[in-house]
Amino acid sequence: MNLIPNQPYPDLPAWESIEGIFANGWIGHGTRFLRLFVEANNITVSGRLIIGNERRVAGYVPERFWPPVAQSMPAFIQGGPPCIMEFWVGGGLALSNTSLGMTEAEMLTMYAGKDVYISGSYPRRA
Repeated sequence: MNLIPNQPYPDLPAWESIEGIFANGWIGHGTRFLRLFVEANNITVSGRLIIGNERRVAGYVPERFWPPVAQSMPAFIQGGPPCIMEFWVGGGLALSNTSLGMTEAEMLTMYAGKDVYISGSYPRRA
């Protein structure tokens, strides 16, 4: 283990970038891209994901990117309204079924197959 001086988490890398994680059976129904950039105290997320047949649009994100508590991030649906994406502690990204004022079934009927864009940041886990 190499300790990095003046870092809040000296045993973790000061930064790490994953770019262009595409569908490998673990990310969801279809992913245009999902980028996670790790800095000293924050993780920045940006992505363009395809809405499938469930509100979870991505899952099984590697554990080092999991938020310390569930996070809500702004998103918008292509050709649709802005909404909220939930980033779960277990590594899943899901559409918030309350942010659109619809049931999950109504939301999926209306927006399945469309792209959803997400952007935000959250504190890094210790």
